[in-house]
Amino acid sequence: MSLSRGLKYFAGGILALFVVIAIGIFLWLRSTLPDYEKTLFGAGLDEPVTIVRDDAGIPHIQAVSFNDAVFALGYAQAQDRLWQMEMMRKALLGQTAGILGRGLLPLDVRYRMRYNTAYVRERSFERMDPEMQETFEAFAAGVNFAIENGEGRRSPEWRLLGVRPEPWTGADINNMMTASIDLSTGGGTEIDRAKRELALDDDALSLVYDPLPGCFPTTYENVEITDWAGARIVDQCEQQTSAASSYTDPALEGFGTNLFVVGPERSTTGMPILAVDPHLPTQSPGVIYPVSITLPNEIIAGGAWIGSPTIAFGHNSRIAWGMTHLYGDTTDFVVERINPDNPDEYLTPEGPKPFGFREETFNIRGSDPVTVRVRTTEKGVVVSDVPATVEDIFDPSDNYLAPEFSVVEETFGPGHVVSMKHVIAGDGGLTMQSTIKASRAQNWEEFRDALREYEATNNLVYADVDGNIGLQMSAKIPRRLQTNGWNGERLARGWLGEGRWDGFVPFDELAFVYNPPKGWIADSNSRAVSDAFAHRVADVYSPPWRASRSSQLLAAKSQHDLDSIKSIQLDVYSTKAEWLLETIRDFEITGDREREAMDLLNDWDRRMDKDRPEPLLYATFELALQQELINNRAAVLAGTNSNVIRLQRILERDHVWCDDPETVDTETCGEAVNAALGAAVARLSDTHGSDMSKWRWGDEHIVEFDALYSWSAIPVLRDWTRTEAAASGSEATLNVAAMSRPSDSKSDLLETLRFRSQHAAPFRSVIDLSDLANSQYASAPGMSANAYSKHWGDLATPWVAGEYFKLYGAAPASGKTTTLSPAN
Repeated sequence: MSLSRGLKYFAGGILALFVVIAIGIFLWLRSTLPDYEKTLFGAGLDEPVTIVRDDAGIPHIQAVSFNDAVFALGYAQAQDRLWQMEMMRKALLGQTAGILGRGLLPLDVRYRMRYNTAYVRERSFERMDPEMQETFEAFAAGVNFAIENGEGRRSPEWRLLGVRPEPWTGADINNMMTASIDLSTGGGTEIDRAKRELALDDDALSLVYDPLPGCFPTTYENVEITDWAGARIVDQCEQQTSAASSYTDPALEGFGTNLFVVGPERSTTGMPILAVDPHLPTQSPGVIYPVSITLPNEIIAGGAWIGSPTIAFGHNSRIAWGMTHLYGDTTDFVVERINPDNPDEYLTPEGPKPFGFREETFNIRGSDPVTVRVRTTEKGVVVSDVPATVEDIFDPSDNYLAPEFSVVEETFGPGHVVSMKHVIAGDGGLTMQSTIKASRAQNWEEFRDALREYEATNNLVYADVDGNIGLQMSAKIPRRLQTNGWNGERLARGWLGEGRWDGFVPFDELAFVYNPPKGWIADSNSRAVSDAFAHRVADVYSPPWRASRSSQLLAAKSQHDLDSIKSIQLDVYSTKAEWLLETIRDFEITGDREREAMDLLNDWDRRMDKDRPEPLLYATFELALQQELINNRAAVLAGTNSNVIRLQRILERDHVWCDDPETVDTETCGEAVNAALGAAVARLSDTHGSDMSKWRWGDEHIVEFDALYSWSAIPVLRDWTRTEAAASGSEATLNVAAMSRPSDSKSDLLETLRFRSQHAAPFRSVIDLSDLANSQYASAPGMSANAYSKHWGDLATPWVAGEYFKLYGAAPASGKTTTLSPAN
């Protein structure tokens, strides 16, 4: 045989091998997909249940009882999302490193050491009502039935890592709420305040803490709040110029939720319309799971938190509901002074007390387990013992302060640690139980009563088929003992008796609004109450841009329909851009390119449209101004996001920070504006060409959906499994798409220019109380956690386009049906 013929045979053999491998991979991937058309017996049910999947893979459950429906929901979620659910469960229990390796160890340390989640999980479940325990056990049984029948664990991650999911319990379900508790406790503001007060003079501090200079809305405002709330009818402008005890935080821009509800007199339907769009990390899959449940006398539809039977945004046959973050301050950091005569004790007004200790062992894939000893005080866990990285595990004899708490030693000297006191310490929380009860309520009184157990910090919005609308502050707000005037705004000094609580603010003293005279309610995480309110609620809140815009749009029409409400959800007008550009309007712009850019911005309609050049120019200029006026001047205020309120204060006051300290001359604020605009134009010209008219916001502003705890960690597969799309909006628009900045605020913001978004509103609901079947939803990126499934990212394109779908109360006319039946 000739050499050439041999090479041909060899090449043909290699090609055939590749074909066989490709076919094998294809068949293997196909085998990982769930089967939605079948009947299974042996389920822990009283009566058969059907799950009908529509064209998007959304389940429509029909059952005789609520617990049977919950069983089916657990089964359906596990069928689609078992890997996601299991990794979330592991994360909250501090067990991810055992599956994915040492890189996840810091996350494990945070959750288990700070929240003692294994204990809290069991304690919370013990406190639940017996009937609610049965509901949670029914959901867990549905998950386990799916695992037993091979559902979910077929996903590629399970097979490639060689692990199997462990059985679920009812206690696991409630623990899923720990994540939102951690994200919304308001902790850390005391540390930030201490750092600022150490580094800045009074003039610079006024840039941070002065009251807002404009008439921005407060959530519970211009309505009659009765005496139990300790408040009064306040004027919108009056409350903004009073002595504010809290401030806007640009890090919260775009984080939270928008909600708005109009009453019958403001609706063309003659009944309320309620809209909510929670802002969450854009990941594949998302953390909200659309579903509809049909019972003999009730329909429940909306978005459920993944890994739970809790429909947090939706409606039943009589009421609709949703929520926004309140950012209530439910966490305190307490500085404890170590007894100089005994390092195993800390000082209190009653004398020295011994530290408590517990040990936590962390399994690490590919490495030996690591055991960490955790110190505790009467307030809580000593969080300053937790290292920023766990390469060198803490030794208590070293009196180690984590870098984030370095200000403690600078302020109080050596020999101190920091403990954290928070609402779910010890007894855990009942927020999940409370939300489920609220979703079964039939009227406003039952809805409010269900929220008495609520520990997360949210505002819960309400509407019903009788035409009522309402908003209830729902949180477990500490009632702080104000020893030495301490009220939670600053670090507490434990040795002086500060940092102690006298229970919690009674539920009946939390603010609510019911059928306000103006006929509508809106909230976008802005300041909740005025200073006249009897209780301190929060230190920080989201900047007012979204709240201001929604209030403007709601007030602009005498009546709204579903389309006008959806247009508010999808609005991309930037009140922030309007505010900043108005501030710099009177500055003289020098230089031809700078004047061309400013002319473009002055003629712009302030809409962050993905197909326009102005949003890209504006966003880059805003960052350049942040770099010029703040990041280059004060490291303690440097941010990866721009703070337009501080920028405005600097420019209007002709503040000293307009002067460049690196030069001999004294620069004016006008020169600083010109320098920032020139830097922005130069940066964009380098990357997008010199013709400004051809720049496009959508070329840079792209929403990314990455596979969390999965393929996002593998370079090639990350790109293959990522769902992305150019998007309008920004962190300050109602249609939120918040940018992911470089994590290091010391970086030059223009050098690391990045406008990709990893935080948006992946779920939207617009509920029509005149015809609940006409309610509309949007969800992204898809229902499945399997990257090979057609439902991995099929909802992302319509979501970006602003399209909605309906969750009918009955099963769709055509669809794939799974029937679950008891053994008999």
